[in-house]
Amino acid sequence: MDKYLEFLLQPFQPCHWIDNLTVRLTLEQPDLLFFQVALKGDPLFLDQLPEAQPGNRAYGLWEETCFELFIGVDNCPGYIEWNLAATGDWNCFSFHSERTGMLTSDLLKLHSASSSSTPRSYLMNCRIQLPDSLQAIIRQCCLGVAAVLKSSDSTAYFALAHGLQADFHDRRYHQQVCLS
Repeated sequence: MDKYLEFLLQPFQPCHWIDNLTVRLTLEQPDLLFFQVALKGDPLFLDQLPEAQPGNRAYGLWEETCFELFIGVDNCPGYIEWNLAATGDWNCFSFHSERTGMLTSDLLKLHSASSSSTPRSYLMNCRIQLPDSLQAIIRQCCLGVAAVLKSSDSTAYFALAHGLQADFHDRRYHQQVCLS
């Protein structure tokens, strides 16, 4: 694989059932982004995660366990949000500015998804198809990476960093990255 970026996500509040959550991104081809989620933690939570497979476009994914990617450009208020459920279901939205003007978007599409697990770890791999219009942008962009993890009795929010609230759309907590 080519150069990759790896992010260690931080919980908004202490989360006793997750020890570690990392996301790895690799631009495998100009039009294909590899997105990998690695979880380590309590087997009771990890065992409830379904086996991922290429899913369908679906709404409300953030209401359950969901992994999210936000792609924007510096000095431009608009951005794209990608949602991926542990099942492999997905969706993509575009925004004119922070949480404003949300529209369903075809800019990012799921190419493939799979997962594997051991008693204390879970690994999800997916490939996201990039259109021509995003191929240059993804190489140098403002990136947000986040996750909503829902157990039987609580919900945990993970991101690169947090403010006073768990708000994944707040670009002050995204990072400028170079992915090539």
